[in-house]
Amino acid sequence: MNLNLKIKDKINPSNQSLTLKGDWNFENDFLDSSGLGNDLSPNNSPCLIKDSNFSGAVKLDGRTQSLEGKNPAVNTEGSYTVAAWVRLDSSLMREGLSLETGEYALTAISQDTPTHSNFYLGLRQVDEKRSESIVISSLRWNFTVAPIDGTQTGPVEWQHAYTKSPLDDSILDKWFLLVGVCDAAARTASIYVPTINEEGIIHWPANFIQLPAKGGIQVGKGRWLTKAVDHWPGSIGPVKIFSGVMSKEEVYKIYNNL
Repeated sequence: MNLNLKIKDKINPSNQSLTLKGDWNFENDFLDSSGLGNDLSPNNSPCLIKDSNFSGAVKLDGRTQSLEGKNPAVNTEGSYTVAAWVRLDSSLMREGLSLETGEYALTAISQDTPTHSNFYLGLRQVDEKRSESIVISSLRWNFTVAPIDGTQTGPVEWQHAYTKSPLDDSILDKWFLLVGVCDAAARTASIYVPTINEEGIIHWPANFIQLPAKGGIQVGKGRWLTKAVDHWPGSIGPVKIFSGVMSKEEVYKIYNNL
């Protein structure tokens, strides 16, 4: 199977126009090949690498390295889709697949506002309450969308769409395609991981209003209370971002190159 993302600039899943807004393949540089000028700047010298699956990828240390754009690639008050190939590298993880104390997520792709990210695509700790005294925590592939209040203690909960099965050390050093979909009309956030045939969806509450776009696309980190967080310890391959909603059928067609 060819792992490159082969997507036309415009397709029409779910009767909604899907339009390419950013395209980064990391073959020789950090430039946006969509022609829209959403080029990325490297922070702290991340490495471009060659991989047999892709024309290029970028390796990040999980601590200080990232890529950032200057302008919003997509309007996060509307519908949009973010697709990225990601890999967590065992050599950069602390102890297998585990987060350091005080960490709750690892973010591969996000987009900035002055205070928070509009969305976070990556991995997140999920806490499930089994009883009054028992809470089970696990890590899942995740797509989070942020509310307009943008505060730590705001009246609206952040919305997390995550996969069903807990992740373990077996995912390390392997590539996964993550696709996050924000559907403003249906008021849902979804994540698809066709690599393992998993998905998740969350329906927003009535008082949820999407956080508008302010800053540029970020690769390898998120923003939380004005601070850079969730640095990605591993590699990121081709990334594409669209306005509009990509259907489940289109996600799997892309993955299988049909």
